[in-house]
Amino acid sequence: MIDWSIIISIILLLISDYILFRRNENKWVKGKTKYLYIVSLITFVILVHIANGSAFYMKGKGKVDNIWERYTNSNGYAYYFSINGLVALGIYSIVETTWEAQELTEQEITTIENYIESHGNHYTDNSYSVPERKNLILIIIESLNSWVINFKIDNIEITPYLNQLCCQNNSIIALKVQPQVKDGRSSDAHFMYNTGILPLRKGAVAMRYGKTSYPSLAKALRNYVTIEFICDNAKFWNQTVTASSYGFENLYDRNYIPHNGADVAKDGEMFQLATTVLKTTKQPFYAQLVTLSMHQPYDKPIVPATAISQSNQYSAEIKNYLEAVHYCDSELEKFIRNLKEADLYDNSVIAIVSDHDEVDKNVIEHRKRVLPEDKEVALIVLNTPYTIKYQGKLGQIDVYPTLLDIMGANHYLWKGIGQSIFRKNENGQTNFDEMWDISSLLITKRYFKDNNINEIPN
Repeated sequence: MIDWSIIISIILLLISDYILFRRNENKWVKGKTKYLYIVSLITFVILVHIANGSAFYMKGKGKVDNIWERYTNSNGYAYYFSINGLVALGIYSIVETTWEAQELTEQEITTIENYIESHGNHYTDNSYSVPERKNLILIIIESLNSWVINFKIDNIEITPYLNQLCCQNNSIIALKVQPQVKDGRSSDAHFMYNTGILPLRKGAVAMRYGKTSYPSLAKALRNYVTIEFICDNAKFWNQTVTASSYGFENLYDRNYIPHNGADVAKDGEMFQLATTVLKTTKQPFYAQLVTLSMHQPYDKPIVPATAISQSNQYSAEIKNYLEAVHYCDSELEKFIRNLKEADLYDNSVIAIVSDHDEVDKNVIEHRKRVLPEDKEVALIVLNTPYTIKYQGKLGQIDVYPTLLDIMGANHYLWKGIGQSIFRKNENGQTNFDEMWDISSLLITKRYFKDNNINEIPN
C-alpha cells in the first residue's frame, strides 16, 4: 500500500499544478481560492500521515512510544522507504543529514569527559589475563537464549556440547546476561561486543553511523591479524562498512562460502571455511564468527529434523527453534574439534556469546508475563586461567571489558562503558539511563573522530 502513496503524491502534484498554474490561461489562481486549495492538500497529507502513524503505533503497542515514531526511527534508508514512502524519506534524510553535521558542543564534551573520569575503567594492569599472547576466537551465536542450555525434550539434550563446555575447567560461564540490543538487533550486539558502547535507543547504529570511527577490540589487540566470517551477504546490516570501522582487515561472507545457491550459508559451511582459513593465518589472530541458522522465523523446518521434531511437547514453531539450536550446537562441536586437530585450540581463547534473545522462557512455560530472567543470554569463555560459574547479573555491554581483561589488552585506553566480570561494581552503582545517554552522544556526535581515546598510552 505504501507504493500507492507515491502514485497518489504524483497525482496530487499534477492536480495542484493544474489548479494553481494552468487554469485561467496560465494565470495564478488568486485570493482565498488559491490558499483554500493549498491548505486542503496540506491538511489531507497531514491526516494521511497521522493515520499511518496511529496504525503503526497500535500495531506495535508496548514497543512504539508514540504515533510519530515511524517517522523518527530508522533502521536505514531502505527500511524507512519501505514503511513511509519516498516523500517522507526525502524529508527525513535532509533533517538527519543536518542533525548529524552538528559538532559536539563544549557542554557535551564536558558531560562525556566528566562521565569517563567518574565512571570509566582506568586500570592498566593485566592481572586476569592469559599468560601468553593467544588467539581470540569470538563466536556470536544467533538467537541463543540461556534456558536452552541443559534443556531436554523427551530426555533429548538440546545442546549436549554446550552442556559439556559449561562443566569444563578453565572456563568462564555466565548464563544470566541481559540482552541490551535495540532496533539493530544482531548488528547492535556486534557493535557492543566490538566497541564496548551501548547502541542507540532508536534506530540501528550499523546503518546510521556505520562509517564512524570507533575504538574496538580489534584495535586493542595490537599486531593481531583480524578476520570476520559471516553467513549472509556483507551488504546486510551494512557489514562491509562496519567490519572496517571495527578494525577487521579481512571479511568473508556468503560469497566466499559454498552455499548451493541459498540466500545465506549454513553455520556448518561457515565454520568449515573458518577452519580452512585459520589453519594458514599468521598467529596471533582475532577471528569473529557469526552464525545464522537459528534466525527466525520458525514457522517451517530450518534444518534437517531429528527426534526432537517427533515430540508431542510444544508447538511446531518451538520445536523448529529447538532443532535449529541442536544443529548449531552440533556444528560448533565439529568446529572446535577441527581447531584441536589443527593445533589451534590450545593457543586460543574461545568466547561464545549470544547476539540476542528470541524465544523467551515464558513462551515454553506458557506464561504471558515476560520476566527479565526469561530473556537471559549466554557468555562462555574457554581456555582462560580461571574456572568461574558467574551467578551475578551481567549486561552485553560487559563482554568487551571482560575480553580485554582476559586478552591482556588493558594498555588500551578505551575499556568500554560496561564492567569486566572480574571487576564488577568497582565503580559503584550502575546508572543505565546515564550509560545510554553517554553512549548516544559518543555515537551521534562522533566523539572518537576528534579524540585520541584510540591511542595507546606510552
